[in-house]
Amino acid sequence: MSRFSGASALPKPGRVRDDPPRADSDKFYAATVRLDADGTVLVPSVHVNPHFVIKHYPGHPVAIQYAMTNEAAGRPYDAGLTLDEVRRRLSVLHDPLRLELCHSILRNAMTTTELATRFQMTVPQMSRHLRHLREAGLVHTHRDGAQVHYQLDQEAFRRLGTDLLTALHR
Repeated sequence: MSRFSGASALPKPGRVRDDPPRADSDKFYAATVRLDADGTVLVPSVHVNPHFVIKHYPGHPVAIQYAMTNEAAGRPYDAGLTLDEVRRRLSVLHDPLRLELCHSILRNAMTTTELATRFQMTVPQMSRHLRHLREAGLVHTHRDGAQVHYQLDQEAFRRLGTDLLTALHR
């Protein structure tokens, strides 16, 4: 029987304690670092999720690398978008009409026909604009019988700046 076969062999998350200020980590090895000794540096990262990494060299500040979070959702940040995907989202929004479409479907889902009527366009023209927004991941769709309703993905818009910065860092 392997020494790693039981659940007790699984790594436990690190803990931060107050008295005295310190962080315990037992992911790969057991260690205790005093947080008040040489200072502490907190480093957000998209690479350590769901863990955190503590690095300490005597005479230098303790560095704690932790997972970035998506503050709006309170969950770990998803760093899955590539620079090309972010660039595509931005280029789709370069068209002023698409920005107006986004404004129209911000609070209320609308069908292609409703949007075409509102913007005095044909249904196929409107469908092309909506397809670009959908393929860029900027809208949600839901079907009600034969009708497809479009709604702005507000979370995708909230993350756009963070997604761009993260993609640039890679």
